[in-house]
Amino acid sequence: MNSANRFGDWFDARLLNGVLLGDIREFPEEAACWERSRQGGTAVHDCYRSQLVNELYYFEDDDSSRSYH
Repeated sequence: MNSANRFGDWFDARLLNGVLLGDIREFPEEAACWERSRQGGTAVHDCYRSQLVNELYYFEDDDSSRSYH
């Protein structure tokens, strides 16, 4: 996971640490993708509303389509 977001800014350290210190199983879509990748399978996944992205970005007053991964 990157420590800089897609806009070139640093993630808030509290938010980033909360995700990094957590369990990947809290994010089922990412956990499944990670496991497929670890087993040598494809890590390609259709777009979905990502709880992981929602944890790291603030989109309350922004275009909700940006919260998809």
